[in-house]
Amino acid sequence: MHDIDSRIQRVASRALRKRLILFAVLWLGLPLLAALFVYVVGATESLLIYAPVIAAWWTVYYSGQSWKERSRVQALLEESESPIVVFPVRRPHAPVLWRTVRGCFLVLTERRVLAFTYNKLLDAPTSVLWVADRSESVAQLRADGRLLTVTSQGTEMAFGVAERRRKATAHFVSALGV
Repeated sequence: MHDIDSRIQRVASRALRKRLILFAVLWLGLPLLAALFVYVVGATESLLIYAPVIAAWWTVYYSGQSWKERSRVQALLEESESPIVVFPVRRPHAPVLWRTVRGCFLVLTERRVLAFTYNKLLDAPTSVLWVADRSESVAQLRADGRLLTVTSQGTEMAFGVAERRRKATAHFVSALGV
């Protein structure tokens, strides 16, 4: 477990550096560039309004990428492992505020099933929520496809699944069953 925590810290610090650079470019660079165009070139002053709006939109758009990039997920795993299926899930009873700022994603490798939490705003993994051996794990998907339950050695974790992730969830359940 200590090994996973050290990998999470390493990946999180890299992600945080990237995020701070993105924030600096978006929140300082765009408004300064807009001011330069307005006051030096004489462009319309609406650029001063659009620059922060575009910066906010890009910040939201590029949030929650932790699980999407294979290299970032691979950095969280041991070197001998590679992700087979990765997809975001929700904690079913988590408060709305928690789900707004934090997210979860499941990773299936050749040997293990892992669940990670990440900070959506900083786009950095924060902790490992659950680790189980793949050979001892069983996944069940509720009939409506909205709740995924993973059981291993008597421990059960339930995750909410978004409609658009049903295909990845079905792949996860079938791959875990093999």
